[in-house]
Amino acid sequence: MIRALYSLATWLAQPLLRRKLRRRGQAEPGYLLAVEERFGHYAVARPQPEGGAPLVWLHAVSLGETRAAAILLAELRHLQPGLRLLLTH
Repeated sequence: MIRALYSLATWLAQPLLRRKLRRRGQAEPGYLLAVEERFGHYAVARPQPEGGAPLVWLHAVSLGETRAAAILLAELRHLQPGLRLLLTH
């Protein structure tokens, strides 16, 4: 029930969030380059499995998260060499 309420609130708030992003984009033009990615929509289609190799997709927002994800991906690559890894930010 809580998840449904949270999802509804997030969906209803999207116009306000997009408006806020547009305002910030006017001050910082480069900020608007990846607005849709902030809402989980990517221009590149999700990679399809090749030969049954599983895909591990990590999304990092900040520089600190990206650095932590890189460490995790390096360890995963060491433990499971057959994994396909994708890092987005």
